[in-house]
Amino acid sequence: MASSQLTASLDFLTDAAHLLRGAAPETSAHLMRHRADLLSHANVPQHELQRQHVCSACGHIMIHGQAPEQAVRRRKGPRLPAAEATTAVTKNTDASKKTANASSKQRAKNRRAGLQALLSQQQQQQQQSSFFEAIGTKVESLAEPAANGDVADDEQRAVEEVESLCMNCGENGVTRLLLTAIPYFREVVIMSFSCEHCNTQNNEIQAAGTVQPKGTHYELRLTSLDDFGRQVVKSDSATVKFIELDLEIPAGRGQLTNVEGLLTSVVDDLELGQEARKEQMPEHFPKVAEIITRARAMLAGDAFPFRFYVDDPAGNSFIAPDLKDGVGKWEKREFARTPEQNAALGLSDSAGANAPAAPELTADGEIAPNEVYSFPATCPGCMHPCTTHMKMVDIPHFKQVVLMSTVCDDCGYRSNDVKTGGEIPERGEKITLRVDGPVDLARDILKSETCGMECPELKLQVNPGTLGGRFTTVEGLLTQVRNDLHGQIFEANGPSASSGGDSLAASERGQWQAFFDGLDAAIRGDRAFTIVLADPFASSFVQPLVDPPAPDPKITREAYDRTAEEEEELGLKDMKTEGYEAPDKEEAQPRGGSDVA
Repeated sequence: MASSQLTASLDFLTDAAHLLRGAAPETSAHLMRHRADLLSHANVPQHELQRQHVCSACGHIMIHGQAPEQAVRRRKGPRLPAAEATTAVTKNTDASKKTANASSKQRAKNRRAGLQALLSQQQQQQQQSSFFEAIGTKVESLAEPAANGDVADDEQRAVEEVESLCMNCGENGVTRLLLTAIPYFREVVIMSFSCEHCNTQNNEIQAAGTVQPKGTHYELRLTSLDDFGRQVVKSDSATVKFIELDLEIPAGRGQLTNVEGLLTSVVDDLELGQEARKEQMPEHFPKVAEIITRARAMLAGDAFPFRFYVDDPAGNSFIAPDLKDGVGKWEKREFARTPEQNAALGLSDSAGANAPAAPELTADGEIAPNEVYSFPATCPGCMHPCTTHMKMVDIPHFKQVVLMSTVCDDCGYRSNDVKTGGEIPERGEKITLRVDGPVDLARDILKSETCGMECPELKLQVNPGTLGGRFTTVEGLLTQVRNDLHGQIFEANGPSASSGGDSLAASERGQWQAFFDGLDAAIRGDRAFTIVLADPFASSFVQPLVDPPAPDPKITREAYDRTAEEEEELGLKDMKTEGYEAPDKEEAQPRGGSDVA
């Protein structure tokens, strides 16, 4: 065995044995015995310190202060002769051997299980660290000179090249693959193809991670030229639509671009076929020309504001947020996929026909408060059957709410939600809470899924529908907002994780860091701030610290009239609550006109 290979094997066995000493001592001892055998076969003397800490007979690691205690039985009578004492020790040793042989199969089974778990964990960590490094790490590795000074070796370290067929000319081209991690997003594979025979070039991006448990819907309202630089990740299952143009890009190849690049590519594709469209479909030519003109005006900055969204059932698309985004500027919503979307993603029910039939639910009466009800459901992550728990809670001096929780035993998916009940009020409600210390942070707070939240002192704005329904404390709500934002902005693989990745500008990094520092101070109770909850359904609640009907001096409640946009978004304009039993007057009139006597 080579010296380098022997050293790597010894280091691995030593680390694994110390790691498994507490959880699987038999496996740890087996690894150390195997390590001693390797040293013996290689004629390498064992270190003195190693001989002091590892038993040469059984392989157990002996750490000072952690050795098992052994009780010594005091014998009555005179001491035994040396020969008899040796015989007694030999008999005890034989008995222990018989016991060990009786359970040798179990120990071997435990050893195999422990080794498999350790090797699997190490393999996953090595694959994660070696394959999907951050883009900044890839660039830094290219900037370092190769050991032999060959530039080709530098490129090979980061980019993989594969010879592939060109679909334009039929000759062989080159496809370059870059496995990397986009800052504050996830792992992707960037592919670029080029053909030296016909000069055909294209690029594509594919998500390397798994399909997310829920789909995502991102929407951005552009108001300035700076918004064109927002980073956009479009997976191969995402649909993009520019709302004012009524222009939709269907699901296709994945792209890593920005808003300007996305809109420019659409306009270029439309202009490319205009001449043929003018000859073959003259009725569509002026409509497409109008769309191109309006899109060019948008790119020139003459048509602000306008909106576009990215809807991805797989949950692998993304629009970068900005610290200066206000209410209605940037929005993210998660949604449960339909059976058709699951089938399109290849996530059909993997349980198959062998899954047990779900029991049918029967209506025994009204739902009793404080009773936990369970009913079968389907996990949105793995499509296996799971159980959803539901409980109705009566909040004092408020109304009844329904708490729902779903846990999947197969994939570990967890979710919880809060649904408010009761009728729809005539007006919305705005609740303002002044938070001055830990007592206010411990207040119970119910945020419905239609409620928006704002903290002016912290420069924090949460759009309705972003977090869903939550029943927690003020501290818990701020902590969840902080973790979600921090995970999107600063989490990246490699050494750039704490700084937000290489694509985050220095000025933006400082602004985000100051924002999170203020948010952390508010969570600790070191900074006073105000929470404003605006709920068009008046279904949110903040716990008062005084007994009603006395008002809480730190809570201000204000009723307001819903705007026309809120009425339209909530579907209240199309809702008919009175006289829906009788037919409309227009339908009651005979179509042939009135009868003439």
